Amino acid sequence: LQWFAPAPAYPVGVHPTAVLGADVVLGEGVGVGPHAVLGDRVRVGARTAILAGVVVGDECVIGEECVLHPHVTLYPRTVLGDRVCLHAGVVIGSDGFGYAQGEEGAVKLPHLGRVVIEDDVEIGANTAVDRATLGETRIGAGTKIDNLVQVGHNVRIGRGVLIVGQVGLSGSVTVGDGAILAGQVGIPDHVAIGAGARVLARAVPTRDVPPGAIVSGFPAQPHRDELRLQAALRRVPELLERLRALEARLTGAADARGPDEPGAAPEGGE
Repeated sequence: LQWFAPAPAYPVGVHPTAVLGADVVLGEGVGVGPHAVLGDRVRVGARTAILAGVVVGDECVIGEECVLHPHVTLYPRTVLGDRVCLHAGVVIGSDGFGYAQGEEGAVKLPHLGRVVIEDDVEIGANTAVDRATLGETRIGAGTKIDNLVQVGHNVRIGRGVLIVGQVGLSGSVTVGDGAILAGQVGIPDHVAIGAGARVLARAVPTRDVPPGAIVSGFPAQPHRDELRLQAALRRVPELLERLRALEARLTGAADARGPDEPGAAPEGGE
């Protein structure tokens, strides 16, 4: 299919409606589209395309040959490596969901960290990656993330990871190199997914997943165990019918016996 999908040619130069802050540095061949906004001290590498309506916060660093599709938002101090592709509506570096309970309700915790996205990462439309409370939220080189994914604060994703749509990663989750997270997987905070592990669709690993493991279900367990459990659960209606039939036969046999026959139920509980 590559023969039928030539690389798009993005406009070079700064559109008249774009707004650039103080001390912005643009590399050779950069394009900044209509109504894009770049904050102070932003640095953009050569041949990067920033398309219409993108907002780049102060002190962000964007590598070479990146593509930021329309309406991407980078919060201040976000760092992108080379050849990063962010599809429409991606938000990088917003505050994590961190609150403490105070006397008058939830108290917001400051998030002082940043997001670092390494080389050759692609992130699908309307995905959100939260900044760290302290330190970094990091996505490793070559990782591919689908649409509508939530990456919480202080998450660390390794190299070459595949994350399918509607996955949710809670704060401080770690995902090892080459792991695969299928659609709608939910991972609670501080859980570690080992390198090369596969978490199948809608699974919820409540404990660390070893490297190379394949898990499914809720709570997630080895996939073969989950298949055996599901097979047993499908037999429950049949087993209940057999149990009711057996009870009916026993009740009928007891009623057919006279009160003085062996095996008959005693009267009056004696």
